[in-house]
Amino acid sequence: MERLFIAVPLLLLLLFAWTYLPNKILDLESAQIAEIEILNGNSIKLIEITEESDIRFLVDNLNNITFQKGVPSIGEKEFSYRTIFLDNEGEVMEDLVIHSSDTVKYQGFFYKAETEAIAYDFIEELANDQTESGD
Repeated sequence: MERLFIAVPLLLLLLFAWTYLPNKILDLESAQIAEIEILNGNSIKLIEITEESDIRFLVDNLNNITFQKGVPSIGEKEFSYRTIFLDNEGEVMEDLVIHSSDTVKYQGFFYKAETEAIAYDFIEELANDQTESGD
């Protein structure tokens, strides 16, 4: 019985620690994404990405990054780009917040990019293009 009191908390601790190992947080297929909606937190303007090549570039970029789970994001309201991936029926496939070229908020935690940069400049360019065109 004493071993059980030691084994159960140890197992729970190991399971919790396992969630902090670097991993890929997204596994999307760009062919299944019909649209990416990006809410610009600075201007509060919605960017709608429907161009297949832009969708593929952004999805491939995020799929290829290994992230390190960080601190909880409870109470954090500020953001740069809230990014929502929609399928052909308009259903949300994934929803995350891109804060910078190396930080996202996903499922209640901040994650740091470990293997490569997030395509933050690409998103900013799309946001600027839509702002300049008056969309």
